[in-house]
Amino acid sequence: MLPLADLHCDTLTELFNKNQSLFSNNLHISLDKATKYNPYLQTFAVYIEDERQNKLQYLRDAYDYFVKQIAINEQYITLCKSKSDVLTAISENKTAAIISIENFSFTDDKLQTVDIIRDMGVKLVSLTWNGENKLAGGAFSKGELTPLGKKAVYCLQDRNITVDVSHLNTKSFYDVLSITQKPLAATHSNCLSICDFPRNLNDDAIKEIKNTGGIIGLNLCPDFITDNKPCTSEDVLKQIEHFLNLGGEDNLCLGCDFDGIDEVPGDIKNISEMKNLSECMEKHGYDKKIIEKIFFHNYIDFIKKGWA
Repeated sequence: MLPLADLHCDTLTELFNKNQSLFSNNLHISLDKATKYNPYLQTFAVYIEDERQNKLQYLRDAYDYFVKQIAINEQYITLCKSKSDVLTAISENKTAAIISIENFSFTDDKLQTVDIIRDMGVKLVSLTWNGENKLAGGAFSKGELTPLGKKAVYCLQDRNITVDVSHLNTKSFYDVLSITQKPLAATHSNCLSICDFPRNLNDDAIKEIKNTGGIIGLNLCPDFITDNKPCTSEDVLKQIEHFLNLGGEDNLCLGCDFDGIDEVPGDIKNISEMKNLSECMEKHGYDKKIIEKIFFHNYIDFIKKGWA
């Protein structure tokens, strides 16, 4: 079976907001849709809107809902809070579930929230969404990394939580890069030189993330993939080829953004059809080793090296 590890989806937030089941639902991701893949690791993000009231409580409520869903389906899935949890879940042929946060704008000024999310098992955090907040500037804003944002980077990394740079604007990205002490992740971003979209990464940023020992997750949103529509796996392959030409063989992963995007490539309607991308790669001469690196091993290697 094809192994699959995904750096980002918004399924957790959608499950909570729509009161749907993790095992079977009408979303892009469910456990029954993912039975085609083994091993399977999925990173579930809690997306926090800038304007959402009582944000920490929302995080707690969404997290609690997810934990209950995992308990109902414990024979299929394990919530992983450490490297050993991930490796154990994989060895037991269970879905390994990792929690991330998309937009840390709700943190308190003393950053006590970092310890709260660490205890919940959160392993990746983006400082912003697309707008500016008290930590940094998002992709559609002009803000920069603030003094509190710098402290947040240090504090998150000290707690062994990976900083996700996907939603930062260029200035904030380089600000984070200048102070990072650990590998960075861009969990769901593509190549700007292939598709001119503000959320994508320029070639230098891709190389710099690689130089930190970090990883980049390939986003399946058509707007991030190509300027031409409709979009298929053939267009995704052009993004993969460019990443690899920049030396990203050991750094490129999947960051599909399922359930966080309104459109998907025509031949990848949900997670059950990710095999169509692997088959497209095979058709174009990619060997099994490269495919499995991108689909699984690069993320697992990152976890093995970086997460205590």
